[in-house]
Amino acid sequence: MNEVSATTLPPDVAAELEAAHQGVAERRSLERRLVVLTEEVARAERAAAQAHAVLRDEEADVARLESWSPTRILAGLRGNRDADLTREQAEADLARMRAASADAALERARQQEHEVRTRLVTCGDAERRLSAALWVKEQWLVQSGDARGDRLAEILAEHGTARDRLREITEAQSAATAAHAALRDVASLLGDAHGLATFDTFFSGGLVTDMMKYGRLDRAQAGLRAADGALAHLAAELADVGLDGPGSIQIDQLTQFFDVFFDNIFSDWAVRGRVRDALDQVQRMLARLDDVASALARQAAQTQELLSDLGAERHRLLG
Repeated sequence: MNEVSATTLPPDVAAELEAAHQGVAERRSLERRLVVLTEEVARAERAAAQAHAVLRDEEADVARLESWSPTRILAGLRGNRDADLTREQAEADLARMRAASADAALERARQQEHEVRTRLVTCGDAERRLSAALWVKEQWLVQSGDARGDRLAEILAEHGTARDRLREITEAQSAATAAHAALRDVASLLGDAHGLATFDTFFSGGLVTDMMKYGRLDRAQAGLRAADGALAHLAAELADVGLDGPGSIQIDQLTQFFDVFFDNIFSDWAVRGRVRDALDQVQRMLARLDDVASALARQAAQTQELLSDLGAERHRLLG
């Protein structure tokens, strides 16, 4: 079927579509103009500030010659006070004229900027108006039996599916970020505990070192439980986008380790080894989470590209 021209559309639909396109073109032109004017206002403000600084200096020179200042006394002794005063007054007049000119230029720039901003407000939401007009045309094409209507309906469905997928990817990315942060905190605590255990093993740190180890390991155990919950939530989110979860931290084994540690059955050397094993396990999980983040980023980029392609095809079909 031949492409439907603007004249075959209902007159009100065609008129609204044309007006909407004009509105978008005008708004974009005004936005470009506003960028230029904003820069002009900034330049004019700097020029005016500089001109007024020069004026203040020149007026100060005149004041020194008019008052009983060291400058006037010295000029009088040289016999050239009147000539100096005349010259400084002329320079001050010139600076005053330049400052007034700079102020006028600044006022003009600000007025032009204000006018453009006012016109932008009167333009309203031109993009929204165009989207609405294109939607009306799209619905007309679908219902009219035009060949483009079938494809437009398919694009609408594909676009909705892609939007849902992008939402799910975004949710998975948030879950991955939360899990990574939780495990990073645990890794820091275990790293501190490992350092203290090493010190205790080789240098007999005593009660204070033991208390510091206990505190960090207590917090690490709580952090591991929270991290395991975050990993379970991540696994559910990843299932929605067709990816496997990274697994879980073996909380039970680590809990047993802490219980053994507090019972003081193993030597300090064994404690240090267990902390090192726990830290290695957490770091391996962090590496797996980095892989998950990369996979999600690729999916997000692919989905964004699909949405962009669908949008471009829709606009081509709508003309």
